[in-house]
Amino acid sequence: MQRIKSFSIIEILVVLSLMALVMGITAAHFFDFRPATALKINARKISEILTQARTLAITHKLEHSVYFDSVNNKCELKQGNIVLRVYPLENGVIFDEIKIKDEPLITFKHTGGAKNGGSIYLKNSQDKYNTITIINVTGRVKIFNYDRRL
Repeated sequence: MQRIKSFSIIEILVVLSLMALVMGITAAHFFDFRPATALKINARKISEILTQARTLAITHKLEHSVYFDSVNNKCELKQGNIVLRVYPLENGVIFDEIKIKDEPLITFKHTGGAKNGGSIYLKNSQDKYNTITIINVTGRVKIFNYDRRL
């Protein structure tokens, strides 16, 4: 009689437990990765909105601004008092602090410079931060990221 080669139940259980262990480790890293990605996406979105306002101000030769609403976690692209678009923050990202002189509004002149520079601090659920800084003379927008506020 020929003997049939097959796997024993112990070998199958060992392989299944190793697969479960690898999937558990991967899932833990995946859930840590999502809030960090959401923070970067929201920071880039705000940077793009600010750049769009600057571009519109230059092309239309009219002041355009971005208003930051920390209560409702959204920002608004405006031309004068007219709201052109509303952009809510998503995936648990909030405005931690808005440091802009006078009011939470960045206004771009027809030359491309900002009337008032400042910084916007975004925070995610893991207490990681991104700062968006607007340089008032040039209107340049920069994004900085770090694990905690300085």
